[in-house]
Amino acid sequence: MMMHKAYKGDVRIMQKTIALVLTIGVLSGVGGVSDYPSSESSNDFNLVEYLDTHKIQSLEEFQEVIELNTDYSVPDYSMDDISDYDIDIDYDNNIVCVTTVEISSSKTDISDSASKDYYNEFGALIFSIHVSGTFRYSYYSCTVLSKSGGYSKPAYSYWSSTPTIGSGNFSASEAYVGISGTAICGGDTYYYSLTMTCDNYGNINIY
Repeated sequence: MMMHKAYKGDVRIMQKTIALVLTIGVLSGVGGVSDYPSSESSNDFNLVEYLDTHKIQSLEEFQEVIELNTDYSVPDYSMDDISDYDIDIDYDNNIVCVTTVEISSSKTDISDSASKDYYNEFGALIFSIHVSGTFRYSYYSCTVLSKSGGYSKPAYSYWSSTPTIGSGNFSASEAYVGISGTAICGGDTYYYSLTMTCDNYGNINIY
């Protein structure tokens, strides 16, 4: 069984086990030497170990930790645009996942954008995924008005993938938009997914 350790922002990201739930493929040494400059292989810094022994108070602190201890840069996690965040550790595969969420709403529509950045144990960002959706909700129903998403990676990363973007309804009162796929690097594979749901009351869940 996988063990996870998570740090969350002020608003709790609720998780649900439904169709597009995240599963992890079997791989050895995810984000191995092919994913970062060879000079980094002698670096003693281990992001997983650091997060396991230090309490991270903010995304800004997470960014500083990587930039002070490695030669890598981190996406600009501006809290002005982020409604919530989650830092999760996959101990089995030495992967750190940083999920950020942006939500805006009107009287009947709500738009949500979520991103997930995957880091290896050396602090290198190996790939990212994002998904966005606009939902229209009422007392009786919720529907998807639009959806988009994508996969990206830094120039130094050899991980590649073609994601699938899906949307629909789990029930009349709950709609979803999601991204899923398998990232490949040499003989290693990693299954990823990121899903957002909206119910007839305008409640958003991310998992």
